[in-house]
Amino acid sequence: MKITGGKYKSITLFSVNNRRVRHTTSKTKLAIFSILDKDVENANVLELFCGSGAFSAEAISRGAFRATLVDIISEAIFTVKKNMAKINFSNFEVIRMDYRRALRYLNKKGQKFDIVFADPPYDAGYGQEILVNIEKNSQLLKDTTTIILELSINEFLFVPETFIVETDRNFGDTRIVFLKRSKRVN
Repeated sequence: MKITGGKYKSITLFSVNNRRVRHTTSKTKLAIFSILDKDVENANVLELFCGSGAFSAEAISRGAFRATLVDIISEAIFTVKKNMAKINFSNFEVIRMDYRRALRYLNKKGQKFDIVFADPPYDAGYGQEILVNIEKNSQLLKDTTTIILELSINEFLFVPETFIVETDRNFGDTRIVFLKRSKRVN
């Protein structure tokens, strides 16, 4: 699992030794960052269901200034720390807790994110639930925040009216959905 672009391109990251963790393919990462383009520069990134933290490492490589990574699996937390040390990056926070609790915690801290990426287990119905929980903690979002969900192509996604879908693409068995806040909702 390598970083695909930016300052740390071609660096091999450690992976989580847990069968419940699925890795985002290089092709999918390249597509995501192609769509994000310059929006990643100087971004504050939140990664939910972070696994190895590969999305955040990729964002940092491409110019993000801070990352907050959340996972409930202890092996993931350990792996994130190893990967951040490998790229010599210290402006990150790693949180071991359920993503719903983490969203409430970060909201109470007054955090604001430019990019929110979530890669939950496939076919478990998390997509809609994640959006509802982000909606409940909407102070975490800026007006320009991009939310990215990585889901199974088989997964139905109901999008609350608080959000609008900007991009919805399939890559093999993976579906990537980019969302923004709706202009109709404050």
